Amino acid sequence: MRKFILTVAASILVLLPVVGRAQENGDALEKAVEQVLGQWKRNFASPAYGVALFRAEIRQRGIPGVIGSFGDKEILVPAADLRIFRGVNVSKRGGFYTGVEAGAFIFLPVAHSFGDDVTVQDTYYTPFPWASNPFDFKAAPYGGVFFLMAKYGLRMDVGAQKMGLGAGFELGAGGSIYTGGFDLWMGGKSSPFAQADAGSTETKMSLVVDASAEGSFRVGRNFRLFAKGSVMIIPLTFEGGQLSATTVMTDLVSNTDLEYFDYALHNYELEYLPFVYGLRVGFILSFD
Repeated sequence: MRKFILTVAASILVLLPVVGRAQENGDALEKAVEQVLGQWKRNFASPAYGVALFRAEIRQRGIPGVIGSFGDKEILVPAADLRIFRGVNVSKRGGFYTGVEAGAFIFLPVAHSFGDDVTVQDTYYTPFPWASNPFDFKAAPYGGVFFLMAKYGLRMDVGAQKMGLGAGFELGAGGSIYTGGFDLWMGGKSSPFAQADAGSTETKMSLVVDASAEGSFRVGRNFRLFAKGSVMIIPLTFEGGQLSATTVMTDLVSNTDLEYFDYALHNYELEYLPFVYGLRVGFILSFD
């Protein structure tokens, strides 16, 4: 038994220098590879650009004297999606990462056309009610949403050190600031003969939650191209615009058609629904 123990001890003493040299050689090899391919870097920055689709509902407000047959309708409101993500790779190849993302949705002024059968009953001037059949008008958004979120993500990466493919998801939550509304008008946009504002222009704050799925292509250790699809929840609410300065229902006289047009436009309001869908592309660059 003693001979066996002595033999094992002698073997360990003999092998220690060999193991040490092997470890040194392995470290040297790893350093050589890192010099050629670059080390994994913890910090990263990631700009992204895309398009988001908001859903908005248009409906009648129900102002005095205006009778119409308009039902609730949903429209899609496109917006430019601009973001910058600043974060940290917790694990190699960004398998788990966390950080802060700031961004903005800028509403694109895409006009939507509507029609309604409208009658304005001027109860203070009874000889003839004003009627239009149909009542055609357009609506277009303006303004935007600015947001700041804390985010984290998980990513699975396959491939060699020089390139590979990745897929993952990320979650985020934070706050947003909204300012904007909807323009309503009849006639040409540059020279309307009746117009109204279907939303308050005051700034509003709201929560925001984001869930995104990602597909990516990695080039080297520290550069990645990606595409992301996302669903966000942004509960935006606003107060409708005020009635026209021309108070056609209380002036005790007959008004012009244009004044009735302008008054009737204030019978409509739009409100954004909370779910927002987006698609964006960008790149991730890791750095020290």
